[in-house]
Amino acid sequence: AIITDHWFKQPYMLPMKYSGLYRVEDIVAVFYEKKPTLRGETYGPLLFTVTRDGEGYYCKSYNTEFSESIIREIAKRNPGVITVRHITVDGRNYDCATQPKEVAELFRAACER
Repeated sequence: AIITDHWFKQPYMLPMKYSGLYRVEDIVAVFYEKKPTLRGETYGPLLFTVTRDGEGYYCKSYNTEFSESIIREIAKRNPGVITVRHITVDGRNYDCATQPKEVAELFRAACER
């Protein structure tokens, strides 16, 4: 991964499908899970990213410390970023991994306030 003041390049992304290149300010959520379960299936370690346009991406991550350092660096540059998978807003629960569009919409609405 590469992080500059304004850009984040996810590791291991296939350029023909996803560039993995995002403006840090456009990242709504970034979080890591060692053994995430998605739609009933358990995976190996993944680093998740949700962008302002409601797209959710994930990439394999083999190192907890490395993933957590990426999250810390993005949070320094974008203090409003969500750094956990599950959030509750107005009494309703959201899963950033499976509801990226809804989470991005909440983020955009909060920024407009």
